[in-house]
Amino acid sequence: MLLERVDGSKGVDRRVVVLDPGEAQALLDGGMATLLVDLLATCEHHDALGLAAPQIGVSLRVIVVVSKSHLPPLVLVNPRLVTSNGAARGEEGCLSFPSKSLMIRRAAIVTITALDASLCDEWARSL
Repeated sequence: MLLERVDGSKGVDRRVVVLDPGEAQALLDGGMATLLVDLLATCEHHDALGLAAPQIGVSLRVIVVVSKSHLPPLVLVNPRLVTSNGAARGEEGCLSFPSKSLMIRRAAIVTITALDASLCDEWARSL
């Protein structure tokens, strides 16, 4: 499987479907770079720590996570949760509701698999 998109055509029944070869090739031919620039620019403009493609109207399973400690952004394509451990609480906000934030409980450590921005290398990482 090369790349997936979220299919919202069934209303609230959101299914993940594999991109057809033409869509996938368009991303490989430069569309992915443009998408990542758009995601990162949106994060920077709103001082956000991360953003998923569907949040800017692109129905692909692509996420960027921005580090405040000057590390390169983390790009996750087709991320999959492998394990989650522990619990941590932290304040989170959402670009859809910029003046609101809530204390959210999430896993303290997660292990995911994902493709990188080149769509070639799959890796697993604990975060």
